Amino acid sequence: MRRLLTTLVILLVVIIAGMTSLVFLINPNDFRQYMVDRVEQKSGYQLAIRGDLRWHVWPQLSIIAGQTSLTAPGAQKPVVTAENMRLDVKLWPLLSHQLAVREVMLKNAVVRLTPDSEADVPDAPVAPTSTVQPPSELEAGWKFDIDKISIVDSLLIWQRGENDQINVRDINMQLDQNAHRQAHLELSSRINRNQRDLAFTLSADLDMQKYPQEFSANVNKFSYQLTGADIPAKGLQGAGSMQANYHRDTQRLELNQLALTANDNQLSGTAAATLTDTGDYQVNLDAAKLDLDALSGWQPKTPDQTSQAARTVTSAPVIARDVNDQPNNFSVLNSFNANVALNVADLTYRGLKVQDFKLLADNQQGKVNIQTLSGKMASGDFSLPAPWMSLASWRKSAFSPF
Repeated sequence: MRRLLTTLVILLVVIIAGMTSLVFLINPNDFRQYMVDRVEQKSGYQLAIRGDLRWHVWPQLSIIAGQTSLTAPGAQKPVVTAENMRLDVKLWPLLSHQLAVREVMLKNAVVRLTPDSEADVPDAPVAPTSTVQPPSELEAGWKFDIDKISIVDSLLIWQRGENDQINVRDINMQLDQNAHRQAHLELSSRINRNQRDLAFTLSADLDMQKYPQEFSANVNKFSYQLTGADIPAKGLQGAGSMQANYHRDTQRLELNQLALTANDNQLSGTAAATLTDTGDYQVNLDAAKLDLDALSGWQPKTPDQTSQAARTVTSAPVIARDVNDQPNNFSVLNSFNANVALNVADLTYRGLKVQDFKLLADNQQGKVNIQTLSGKMASGDFSLPAPWMSLASWRKSAFSPF
């Protein structure tokens, strides 16, 4: 028994010594150009790594890199920059010349989705998308695989218009992928804008087999909390799930099996959006309960508040104003098209209780047409258009906000 234990200990020492020697005999900087070429060959993006690559043995065999950036072809700024990058590699594949990366971790990264970080490739006759000739696995001598990507304490800058910028802060993300281009995503972050703070977490399964032409995501879990200006004191919080599909050719995003809660309210249905210059949106939602007063923080005035307001009201001088100079709150409707169908079993608005509320409306770049607006309230009901109104006369009541 003692000889067996001694043999096992000697064998273990030999294996550890051999693997340690293997690590020190392989220079991690030999991987630099290969990784740069591989990234450019696969995506056209330019990977830049500053400083030397070095091994980190404990507690995980890793390659440590300094400042790292990833730039789209012709872009003015990198789409991703990070203070440092860590590649956790598998030891055994090194024996067969495979750089198998268990996890890539970027810390304090900045992701830019802005006009100056987008690819800018001029129109030209058909030509190779990269100056790098694709080497075969034998010519390169190494095989490069990545199982997991982690982003820690990072920032996303998203800008669509000139003055429309959203900063998504404190991003913590883990993305596990397999050989079939399917992945599992865990994400948490927060958005602070206009004195409002939105914190959220998300868990989803991604199908990237046809990426970038299209991809789908099954959002298993989504939770959020919204606080700040013009939000009720207790804030808004809830959870949800959905099935999302995006088609690049048509720029269409589809949300199916949508289920969302907001405080004590529950919504379900479908939604779709065409993300062109003139957006096109379709929303179909059902709710057993929808309390708009609780969501907006509206509360009825007490008798004391009403009488005090009446005593403090003074007559203001009549001042002529140009109607055209007044702000038009409906002008936002000019920028998109939409179709909305909403069915609510129990609706609360400004203290009014409405049952069996139904709304069917559409907007065509500012021309709003309310096809159906009905419900039950108190001991009566209302319906627009009324049964005695013809559809043609009702459509004449459609309005346009100039």
